[in-house]
Amino acid sequence: MFFGLQKLPQVPDAITSAVNSLDKKVDQILGNLLGSPELRRMGISPILSEISRLSSSINRYTGAPTPYQAERMGLLPGHMRNIIRELNTLIEKSIPELNKMMNENNIPWLIPVKPVKMP
Repeated sequence: MFFGLQKLPQVPDAITSAVNSLDKKVDQILGNLLGSPELRRMGISPILSEISRLSSSINRYTGAPTPYQAERMGLLPGHMRNIIRELNTLIEKSIPELNKMMNENNIPWLIPVKPVKMP
């Protein structure tokens, strides 16, 4: 994710560690949304895949959703809110903290983005 740091001379270990930690958090959030081969092999259903499957199965049938489908539809918004909270924590806390460290060491920092609005 942060290949540019490798080109800079003498990047402090604290910054390298903070960047690696942020990179892992981003990968985790992406994995929760999009899934990974490892998650799929373990039978863990990432949220976007599950939303897509539920939508497809409900739209193909003219009857009411099954009890399982109704239960999943009730739980998925909460899971999405949790992921949005994690993402917003990165945007509002982790990235500004990293940028401060990078500023103090004259290293170009990350461009801030706006938090994700809750549905």
